[in-house]
Amino acid sequence: MAKAKQGRDRASASEAADASASGVSALDRGLVFVQFLVPTLLIFSLRIDRDNAAALLVCVAGIVLHVAASRSLGRRNFRVLPQPKAGGVLAVSGPYRWVRHPMYTALLLFCVGLALAPPTLWKGAALLVLLCVLIVKAKREEVFLSRRYPDYASYAKTNWMLLPPML
Repeated sequence: MAKAKQGRDRASASEAADASASGVSALDRGLVFVQFLVPTLLIFSLRIDRDNAAALLVCVAGIVLHVAASRSLGRRNFRVLPQPKAGGVLAVSGPYRWVRHPMYTALLLFCVGLALAPPTLWKGAALLVLLCVLIVKAKREEVFLSRRYPDYASYAKTNWMLLPPML
C-alpha cells in the first residue's frame, strides 16, 4: 500500500514538473475547468425517459468513442492539459487515424446527447461554449504537439481536427 502511494506521489510530482516545465498557463487551466464544467451542468439537467432515447444513444456513441480513443492513446500519453506528456508518443492509430482529437470529439458527442435530453436554449449555448473551448484548447495543443513531434504537421494535414469534416 505504501509503495502504491509512493508511485502515485511520484506520478503527481512528475505531472507537476511537466506542467511547470512546459509553461502551463492560467488559460490552459481555465480551458480545462470549462471543459469539465459544461458536461457537469448538462449531466445534472438530464432527464431520462423514452422521449430521450435517441439523445441517450448519442451519449453512448460519445462514450464508445472515448473508450476507443483512450485505449489508443494509452495511460502513458494521457493528459488533461494541452501540453503533451514528457516521454509520450504521437498517437496515430484507432480513432486517431481519422480525427486528431477524438477525445474532444467524444466529449462533444456525449454533451450533444445530454443537451438533447430535453433540448433547451441554455444547453445549446453551453454546447457552443464547449465547442469554442475545445477548439481553442485543440489549437493550443497542436502548437505543443508540433514542437514535440516533427511529423505532426503532415499528420495534421491528412486528419480532421474534430467531428468530420470540422476544421
